[in-house]
Amino acid sequence: MILEVIVARKEDIEFINKTKADRVELAVMEFDGLTPSYDFIKEATDNINKPVNVIVRDWYENFVYNEEQFLKILEHIEFIKTTKANGIVFGSLTKDNEINEDQLQRVVAAKGHLELTFHKAFDYTNDFIKSYEILKKNKVTNVLTTAGHKFEDGIETLKKLVSLNGPKVLIGGGIKQTNYLDAFKISKNVHIGSLARIDNKILNNIDVEKTNKIKEEFSNND
Repeated sequence: MILEVIVARKEDIEFINKTKADRVELAVMEFDGLTPSYDFIKEATDNINKPVNVIVRDWYENFVYNEEQFLKILEHIEFIKTTKANGIVFGSLTKDNEINEDQLQRVVAAKGHLELTFHKAFDYTNDFIKSYEILKKNKVTNVLTTAGHKFEDGIETLKKLVSLNGPKVLIGGGIKQTNYLDAFKISKNVHIGSLARIDNKILNNIDVEKTNKIKEEFSNND
């Protein structure tokens, strides 16, 4: 099982290294996550003692990228490949809210050794099963999703996605104290941000004790 925690600031590095979290998503936590500076990516991937997946997303308006914007994404990937990163976190859609398979395939071709997580752009697609099959066909590693915009509303769909045995379903977005064990019962892969922090606020310091308790509860319920 995997507990993934968002790292958003340089100050987070010291705290995340003291936790039992399994993996990190590196992101600037504005507008649901943007690409960090190259200096921060380098510092984080050099100094975090667990696998680091870096988000590649520069535009907050939506998940539809024109060619100029998409080429910038590919530029980010080329830099990330030079670091000790474990993977990238990417997602793009067409104007009709379908997965942009052309751009996805270009990212798959460009990513080299990096794992690929398709991020929560997935939750804006029209057909979750169809979209998941596209990711499966393109050998995406993980899909970060709650099968919609609220975990409780997507439970049955999440169970269906897990049963399809494609990309690992990484449940994330709105995961909180009252539902994280329910998420873990559906998928052995859970992603948390605010929940890992003091007072459940994303820009506060990571709460090492709370994060370790969550990991231990997952392990005890495995």
